[in-house]
Formats: sequence, C-alpha cells, structure tokens
Amino acid sequence: MATEASRTTQADLLRIVYRPKMRRQFNLKSILLQYLTRNTTSDFAEGSQISLSLHKGKSGGRGFSSAGKLPNSDYQKVSRVAFNYTRMYGRIRIPGAMMNSTSNVPTAAEARVYDLETTNLVKQLRHMLNFHLFGNGSGKVAGIASTSSATQFIVDDPRGIDDGARYDVLLISNGAVAGGFQGATISVNPSTKVCRITSAHQFADGTGTAVNASPTLYALYENGSYNDAVLGLDAVISAGNPPLGNYGGTDRTVAGNEYWQGQVLANGGTPRILSFPLISEAVDQVDRFSDGETNLILCGYEVHRRLMNELLAARRIDNSTKKLNGWATAIMHDDIPIVRDKHCNPTKAYLLDTSHWELYQDCEGKWMDEDGAILSRIPGEDAYEAAWSRYLQPTCDAPNTQAVIEDLDTTAVAA
Repeated sequence: MATEASRTTQADLLRIVYRPKMRRQFNLKSILLQYLTRNTTSDFAEGSQISLSLHKGKSGGRGFSSAGKLPNSDYQKVSRVAFNYTRMYGRIRIPGAMMNSTSNVPTAAEARVYDLETTNLVKQLRHMLNFHLFGNGSGKVAGIASTSSATQFIVDDPRGIDDGARYDVLLISNGAVAGGFQGATISVNPSTKVCRITSAHQFADGTGTAVNASPTLYALYENGSYNDAVLGLDAVISAGNPPLGNYGGTDRTVAGNEYWQGQVLANGGTPRILSFPLISEAVDQVDRFSDGETNLILCGYEVHRRLMNELLAARRIDNSTKKLNGWATAIMHDDIPIVRDKHCNPTKAYLLDTSHWELYQDCEGKWMDEDGAILSRIPGEDAYEAAWSRYLQPTCDAPNTQAVIEDLDTTAVAA
C-alpha cells in the first residue's frame, strides 16, 4: 500500500505542481511562441485535422459608370486548406527508490529528482520546438558536411543540436537509414561543429556499397521525426512546397496559386549585408503584393549584431531599441521590432505579419494519463516513467503576407 500511495501522491505532484510550471516555462525565451495566437480543438470541427477557409481573391463585382449601370454581381474567392497536428512527446524516468514510502526518502531529495527531470525536459522540448518553428517540417537538425572517422562527423550548423540527445542520420532523399543510424546519442562541439557518436557508424552512398563515399547525402534529424516536425517559417515563407508535400493541401507551384506563396527576397546565393534600406524594401514588397503589414522581424545573432553596430556608429542606439516582454532586446525600425533568436537561420531574416498566424493545439502540454496513471513502471526495471505530450501545429492563412530575406552575410561588421 505504501508504494501505491506514494505513486499516487507523486503523480499528483507531477499533475498539480509541475504541469502548470512546465506550461509556463515552455513559452520562455521564444519570442515567436509568445506572438502566436492560441486556438484549441474546440475552435474547429475536426479534432484530428485543422481546416481553414482562406480569402483567395476579391470580388469582381465593382466598377464605375456615368450611366448608373451596376457591375455584374460576384463573390469573394474562397479556398480551403487542411493541416495535420504534429505530436510532440517527452519522457522522464524516476528511480524506484523515489517511489517507496516517503519515510524512506527525504522530501527534499524527492523534490530534487522531479525538479531535475521536469525542468530539463521542458528545456529540451522548448529548444526542439523553437528550432523547428524556423524549419520546413522535415525534422532536419543539421546537414552532414563531412566525416572524419566511424565515430565522428562534421555538421554544417550545430545550433539545433542538444548535446547528449538522441538523433538519426538518414538519407535526405527518402529518410532511409542506409549507411546512417537511428537513435544514437550525439555529443557536439559547437565551435568546431564536430559531432561524436557512442558507437561506430559509417555513412554509405545510399546503396551500402561505398563507406563514407557521400556523407552530404545524409542529414541529422530528430529521433523518429523524419518529415514529422511542425511546419515552421521555412515551410510557409516559400515559393515552393515543403518536403512532405503541398502546404495545407494546396500546390503553390500551380498557376493561379501564387496567393499561397511567401515573399522571398533572395540574392542568387551571393552573400549580402542586411541593411535598414533592404529591410524597408522587404516591408514594401509585403505591402505592395498583399494586404499584410509586417509587425515582427526575426534574425540571427550575427545579423542583429551588425544592425546594432550600425546604430551605435550613427549614435541612434538610445531611441532605436526597446525590450519586448521584459527580456528580448529589439531594434526598432519604422516601429517594427527586429529581434534576434539563436535558432533563426543566420543567413535569413523573417518578416512576419503575426495577425495571420495561429497556433492550433490541444493544450499547452500535459502528462499522458488516459490509462488512469501518470507514472508507470518500466518493465524489467526498478524505475518508473511518465510521458508528456502536446499536439500542435502553427498555421498561416496568408503566406503572401510573410517575407524572408535570404543570402545574408554573417561575417560583415559595421565600421
């Protein structure tokens, strides 16, 4: 009875004490999550799928006439799109000793275990979610640049990798393992971009016949998440379709569907400096080709630092910066905040009209207890586990109101 009573008590601890705390912590240090309007399953008809009506085009029933002749009647052009939920999960493990009667385990020691498990779980999930809010839904964390041995490889960008987490290395083309691996623990050196794995793996050319022949055919993905991540900014602000397929079921590449394309300001792959005039050009393009109004700009550290240096050189820093939500330093440009985010692609700047974004979700996150128990014993072990879930999908009902400036130089610094 003591063990059962303790398990019930500690399940209540997870539900009553830690669940609200975890929900609050999820939105910390993510300016994008804090800007997204929340909608829950009660706001749309289908519980497993999000269905939206879009204003595709305007009415043709208008015109001038000196003779008083009315124009032909017409109707607003409407289209429907559908999105699937992305299911995000996390699991914690509690030693069996903690499940014994509380007389055997000091309360402080018991609390430390739960604090450690829940706090770090939220940090890891928040890191993962915020990174993929900038992604294209593929679940890709980094590209493989080269391999130096059977136990280490070099990535092109380490910003999305959590040291000590489990990842997959898969073929980019179809998600096959081939010469890659699944669920291996990765350690990373952020400065050298070197990743190490606990057991030897060698990347083949896709057929398994040539070891380490073509590592760039592979990429690092969240464990078990190939083409299963949230549809982030790169999925929305594009002239093409995301890797999984059409965005919301509408093919952007078909003539007549240009309304479903984002505004992309590229430079043909040639790096260029992000300047305030270039930002104004992108803002003007959104205004010219859509009904959107940019109210938030997100960029990487290097680009933000260069803009800040430009303000310092012009002695305009005092009147051109402000704090958002009490923690994010924003550069103000024509009353639009420009905020840095560590998970933003350093060669891009995203210009958002957040009024067209919504975060559909079942809730802000919960412990899975539909079978009647939050804590369940792990078979064959003196340990218990609990699983956290959050069903969600960020959606944009007007990609043409969003813009991205690409090919930004991350090395240039203002004189």
